[in-house]
Amino acid sequence: MIDPYGQKWTPFAMIRADIAALSVKNETGVSNFLPTGDSTVGRVMPAVGLEYRYPFIGVQPWGTQTIEPIAQLVVRPNEGAVGKAAERRRGKGMIFDDGNLFNVNKFSGWTASRAARG
Repeated sequence: MIDPYGQKWTPFAMIRADIAALSVKNETGVSNFLPTGDSTVGRVMPAVGLEYRYPFIGVQPWGTQTIEPIAQLVVRPNEGAVGKAAERRRGKGMIFDDGNLFNVNKFSGWTASRAARG
């Protein structure tokens, strides 16, 4: 939505659901860190937010320059399944750079960890 002043307002909503089937063998020392046996773990993470942009455009004889301040507000609940599904998968670390600055989810997850391994 663009208001009369040229400000751009973008509401968004997302939901992420994960499910994992685990089979952990009861070998020496394993039960100290993980519950053994077969289990299934699931979690759901909803999020809603609003992104705001206000572009300033300057046209000069030597070229055009655009400066666009951006702000984003994201609201979501606390992760309830930390230590269950997240701890047992690769790529749980946050990757933060200019390419994902305004992504709602900055964690690498399954896709990035598989891509990194080739």
